[in-house]
Amino acid sequence: MNELALEVIRRNSCKAGLAAACSGPATPDGHLEYAHVWPRDAALVALELAHCDAVAAAALTSSLAALQRDNGLLFQRYELNGRPDERTWCNFNCSRQLDQDALVLLSAYKTKVVLPELKSGLEALFAQVEARLPCTDVWEQKQGYFFYSTCALACGLAAAGKMIKSERSRCDATVRRLAESLDCFWDNELRCFTKTPDGTVDFEVALGIALVLEYKPFAPDFRFLCRVLLSLGRIENELAARVGNSFALLRYKEDFWDGERVGAAGIGRPWPMGNLFVSEAYSLLAIEFKQLKNKRLDAHCSKKAGVWLAAAEAIPGFNEFPEQVGASGFAPPNSPKQLSWCAAEYLKALRLLALSRQLNSARQAFDVARVARTAAVSAVVNHVARVAHQVMAV
Repeated sequence: MNELALEVIRRNSCKAGLAAACSGPATPDGHLEYAHVWPRDAALVALELAHCDAVAAAALTSSLAALQRDNGLLFQRYELNGRPDERTWCNFNCSRQLDQDALVLLSAYKTKVVLPELKSGLEALFAQVEARLPCTDVWEQKQGYFFYSTCALACGLAAAGKMIKSERSRCDATVRRLAESLDCFWDNELRCFTKTPDGTVDFEVALGIALVLEYKPFAPDFRFLCRVLLSLGRIENELAARVGNSFALLRYKEDFWDGERVGAAGIGRPWPMGNLFVSEAYSLLAIEFKQLKNKRLDAHCSKKAGVWLAAAEAIPGFNEFPEQVGASGFAPPNSPKQLSWCAAEYLKALRLLALSRQLNSARQAFDVARVARTAAVSAVVNHVARVAHQVMAV
């Protein structure tokens, strides 16, 4: 299915970079909502393409970096020819989607793309973050301060500091403040990181976790890793829903979005991407515990990563890479399919699970070799001892 995922991404390529999807809901006057370039979606795709098609990843990142900006910041979405979409709703102070600007910086660093627009974009991002202005969440529904957005900002600014040496100290200081602020999202009663400081359990937290554990804007300590483990467990327990013969995650309880206009208001459905976010986070967490030589937690997280990826693959309509699915496991009519972001997250979940298991195999091979060496040394020592005993007896 990985070739199918790559084909979806290739098919959605366009002059301005990458369309979110080529199908999906339309406004009453026929405006296709998903046939647009969302810089956030496209940057996440570019980050994954960097692992399998470096040329395509760099080309996509260059297209995103060169898009028309508003006071240095990217618009929420663009037409396929690169013009800003006039119908967007997150292009004003306190409603910006700052994660997209941060992710383009991160992608530029990973793909080694250097353009003058990146410096002006960094300055504009600093103006927002240093003023502590609120932003719009990943689902484009709420304004405020969010766990995932904070993680994305930390990753982007850390990468920018490595690219633009003159801004290194400023970036590092801002990343430290962002890392410290993640404590505000820990809910002692729920025992998990929440979407906002007011205690909403949302699987976007798993996306933020995966970004932090992969790109390491700061060094996660053992307490952070344990909190991540508890958070993933809470997301599983509260948001899993049955779909077909498998299961998938709701974004959050009582999800109300029905932009496809296929059901009653408030009919929020499961998103297969949630499975992929959780699988990725568990794979990365397994690698962290592996490095700490905690075999029990390593094995637990590796197993969970496989379970959530397998659950996504078992959803009947998953091969369409849908945004959402109904109870049958298929995308409802008029719901977006062939989603670039979903296809890229599938590739990422596959890659990270394989990496986790590869490291396990390497560790097992090392342990076997170490046991063999120990046995060989013991055999030599025992042989020398026997010979010495015989000599002494004579």
